[in-house]
Amino acid sequence: MLAWGIFIAYLVVMIIIGVLSLKKAVPTLSDFFLARRTLGAVLLAFTFCAGYISTGSLIGSVGLNYKMGLSHLVMGAAGILGIVLFAFMILAPRMKIVSDRLKAITLPDLLAFRFPERGKSLRVLTSLILLVGMFFYIEAIYIGVGRTLEVLLGLPYVWGMAIPAIIVAVYSAMGGYRAVVWTDFVQMMLIVIGIGILAPLVVIALGGWGSLVAQAAEISPKLVSIPGGIPLLMYIYLFIGLFLHIGYLPHVAIKFYTVKEVKVFRWSALLCVVILTIALLPTYYFGVAARVMFGKLPSPDQALPLLSHTLLPPALDAIVMTAVVAAAMSTTNAMLLIVSGAIVRDFYQQLFRPKADERYLTKLSMISTLIMGLLPILPAISPPPLMFIIYSVGVAILKGGFLVPILLTIWWKRATGSGILAGMLGGTIVALGISAWYGFAKLGVIYAGMTAAAISAIICVIASYATKPQSPEFLAKIFS
Repeated sequence: MLAWGIFIAYLVVMIIIGVLSLKKAVPTLSDFFLARRTLGAVLLAFTFCAGYISTGSLIGSVGLNYKMGLSHLVMGAAGILGIVLFAFMILAPRMKIVSDRLKAITLPDLLAFRFPERGKSLRVLTSLILLVGMFFYIEAIYIGVGRTLEVLLGLPYVWGMAIPAIIVAVYSAMGGYRAVVWTDFVQMMLIVIGIGILAPLVVIALGGWGSLVAQAAEISPKLVSIPGGIPLLMYIYLFIGLFLHIGYLPHVAIKFYTVKEVKVFRWSALLCVVILTIALLPTYYFGVAARVMFGKLPSPDQALPLLSHTLLPPALDAIVMTAVVAAAMSTTNAMLLIVSGAIVRDFYQQLFRPKADERYLTKLSMISTLIMGLLPILPAISPPPLMFIIYSVGVAILKGGFLVPILLTIWWKRATGSGILAGMLGGTIVALGISAWYGFAKLGVIYAGMTAAAISAIICVIASYATKPQSPEFLAKIFS
């Protein structure tokens, strides 16, 4: 009953935030999708981390650590280091400056306004990749939440999947980005409290860090060595991919549009390090701890729930499990706005109704957000057995199609619309091709993303040099 009470209270708070955000809303696309670019350092850090941490980060990372060993901690450090050095020092300032100067609201806006000579083609291609990738991503999250609540609360899978999905669709549609930010704040606090309390208890229960390492080594030397239980090349690919993670996660990178000014990033980066060190880094040793404590498990995904149930009192255990659901919802809400923006802003307004009234477009965005939040429920009712692979291929496509083109768009003056378009197409096709070559197996998908990104870079550069550069006058407005 306690777990039910905490879970229901959490859902009620989410709806209340959505209602309050709706009351403060201004009927413009800038307000609905970007909260009028008013975020400060603290709110940016919390909503950024909430978007970065998903159910896959909590349940999935623990499960991978169970197999991979303590060398997985290096991956966690790579992700945090990448947030500071790559995301907040390289990507964020330029994305904020360029998006402000171009008055971009969505990611397709950024590419289309930066390269008006290929604007429509870039807008359509970017929107299609986002729509397909995000749809499967959201569906995979719904399935994960349904399975989690099926075990934790005894809910039938369909209700455990559908209830959170409906709630996140409703509050996101009501309050837009403002609701996303404040629900993210609450959700991230739950994750920090839950994981922050569980992390030291896990180490203490096993007799300290040295004892944990020694017991893991007795089970298998691979658990305490690099690269652990995976091939070295895959380990390198994972490290690089995590370091550059934000560059191909549109639902997280878009948050850089929304701050008041560039100097906000400096303090947000420091706060993100603190939050992720408490709330995410421990998951990179939880799997090994569960293996030491419980022996071989039927499924590595059981590691985090078992640790929580065993070591925490019922109230804190309920908070940790609610935090798993919160992680899913905090990722989904940002994705819904990405998808809704692609539909309303990038397809409907820019291609068909450029002079449409802002109030009308805002209402249409609310309806679109609600529909796109509800649609993935239907195929998730009877989830296909290959959903994880479909999700992984989607991530590979995002990595191959977006990582390099976005970086070159905001940093390289010599880039051209034709070059970026060719790089996006090439990276997407290569990611799909390599995945297919490996039979859409997990190993091939991991190799596909970074390989596709490298080939995308080559295509972008060659095609840009082979086409006419943009005028110095146009570039001066962006890069001055």
